Amino acid sequence: MIKKSTFLLLLLLSFQSVLLSSNQNFDSYDNKPSKNNKSNHLESIIECVKSGNWNDPTTWSNNQIPTSHDRVMINAGFSVKLSDSIRAHSIMLMGTLQPASSSSDFNIITKGIAVMGGLLEIGTPSSPYIGKALITLIGTDKEEILFEEMPRMGSKFIGAMNGGVIRMYGNEKTSWTKLNGSVIAGAKQIKVESTKDWMVGDEIIIVSSRLSYNEAEKKIIDSINHNDKIVFFSAPLKYPHSGVQESYTRTTDGKTWTADLRAEVGMLSHNIKIQGDETNDENGFGGHIMVHDNGYAYIENIELYQMG
Repeated sequence: MIKKSTFLLLLLLSFQSVLLSSNQNFDSYDNKPSKNNKSNHLESIIECVKSGNWNDPTTWSNNQIPTSHDRVMINAGFSVKLSDSIRAHSIMLMGTLQPASSSSDFNIITKGIAVMGGLLEIGTPSSPYIGKALITLIGTDKEEILFEEMPRMGSKFIGAMNGGVIRMYGNEKTSWTKLNGSVIAGAKQIKVESTKDWMVGDEIIIVSSRLSYNEAEKKIIDSINHNDKIVFFSAPLKYPHSGVQESYTRTTDGKTWTADLRAEVGMLSHNIKIQGDETNDENGFGGHIMVHDNGYAYIENIELYQMG
């Protein structure tokens, strides 16, 4: 709970985080530097004219589903539902944007989502989202300003201000546990304290037990024995990891204490994933989540990748 609260606090203050890569392919966008720190406004503007599904042409003012070249506006009083693949140059949200259902899968590729008095909601505290959501924030121009109403946010962001609310609640999983037994280099399984809600295909990280942090290792779960809390993976470990606790007694006064030397094991995968695009490795310009000027964000159990 302390780790989760700290995570949320850091998000609300500045939110920068980096996770590792994805093989997502992206549509072509115009990423040329903008003049006077403003977007070029060469894209068409599309507004919703009724509440409905994003991929229903009748939801939109031009009777067509938005593309990567369209600036999308969802006005107050309208609710647009997310499902399947979604593209937009940018999204200005004054109404509501949420999944079609708590289990509807969707992925969005866009330069930015501005929540200006509206609501971006993917799950709630009482009903967490259980589908698979992927939002990819793209762009290479660090000087670009997507929205004149939000100049400080630039581009490649999800941002809230002017009463806007970002609410994301993914499936709860055990975020951190510890090894229950030491493992040697070459091992293809580990025993841990808890595997609650872990699944095959999830990515975990086993932190270093020695002086070099580079000995932390990421592994994809191949199978799990939840009864015995054993996790199996196909690629062998490159380094040993400690799973013991050592007790020590001071000879001068007989005082005894225990040092917990067990390596921590963290869960990296979550069913809501926000990521920057693949250019982040080249230019150091990742995605951002920002909250300014009477904006609000409530976020738990999400994955961040290529951010910051």
